[in-house]
Amino acid sequence: VSVVMDDIVMENVTLKSFPLFDIKQIEVSRGPQGTLFGRNTTAGVINIISARPTKEFEAQGSLSYGSYSSISAEGAVSGPLMGDTLMGRVSLMYKYRDDWIDNTYTGPGIYDDELGGFDDIAGRVQLLFQPNNQFSALLNVHTRSLDGQTASVFRANIFDKGSNNLNANFDRDKVFYNGGDGNRQKYDQTGAGLTMSYDFGGVTLTSITGYETVDGFSRGDIDGGVAGVGPGFIPFDSDTQDSVDDATQFTQEIRLASPDAGPITWQLGAFYFDSKLPIITVGGALNPAEQKQTNESWAVFGQGTWAATDRLKLTAGVRYTEDDKKLTSPATATVKVSDNFVGWDVSANYEITSDFSV
Repeated sequence: VSVVMDDIVMENVTLKSFPLFDIKQIEVSRGPQGTLFGRNTTAGVINIISARPTKEFEAQGSLSYGSYSSISAEGAVSGPLMGDTLMGRVSLMYKYRDDWIDNTYTGPGIYDDELGGFDDIAGRVQLLFQPNNQFSALLNVHTRSLDGQTASVFRANIFDKGSNNLNANFDRDKVFYNGGDGNRQKYDQTGAGLTMSYDFGGVTLTSITGYETVDGFSRGDIDGGVAGVGPGFIPFDSDTQDSVDDATQFTQEIRLASPDAGPITWQLGAFYFDSKLPIITVGGALNPAEQKQTNESWAVFGQGTWAATDRLKLTAGVRYTEDDKKLTSPATATVKVSDNFVGWDVSANYEITSDFSV
């Protein structure tokens, strides 16, 4: 399932984790979506759309407080900056939680409330330029900073073999760690997107440019206890940190589309993708394992739908993709792989009633 946020595909897991706030709507397209959206969409696409700048002033906010001093705050302000020509919107999000998990390895009370807390702050600024009914340009700049003891909390031997039931080794509020440095996690992400469209009076040309960068690390005591001590049998200690060192992603899409109304609708377009993902893994006494994954890809695509009757729609599409990937590491030889692929689909949708179709 591919995740698309404000027209930009979020390809790696660190980009997908950008928090959701001030959202207008979320669209779920089920089933293969490769013709229009490309690879990694075999099961579908989740399309997340932020609230857009408005021509009239509006403001909204929310604040909640809960257990472990948990705070969740959101707010947004939107309105005209230059009549109906230029509009802006500023959205902010803040989440906080105290540490609440005790580390009992060195004795009760010494490492109380050591894990589980975090600070997460994010913001988005949008500018919408709309000088007439034909042309519009939307600039979206966003950033996020996550800091805290929020990496995965590993727990050793909390299930009995052959059972799905938690045993006496599990205590929700306690762990037994001799490593992990508090299971720290920190990520900083910044990105920008520019969507421009021009209506020629029958067809609309759209350009979508996106750039994302993320940097951070996640560390944990992944054996979930202490080797030779427990809980249960742990053969060796494992303290591991994975770091993403200034990963970047650039995307560019251009498409030409017919009006939504009419018996025949269609889209034609081209897509370019370029990403660099440097990863450093450090595990205990082992030397750091470094690798850099790069991926460059481009595609051209087209899809059309014919409303044969009021209830029957026939759709056909095709996409050609070229993909080049490279993995480099100081410890191993460089590996390169390339491929090209033609994907296509033909479908028919018949609306039996307004609530049921096949």
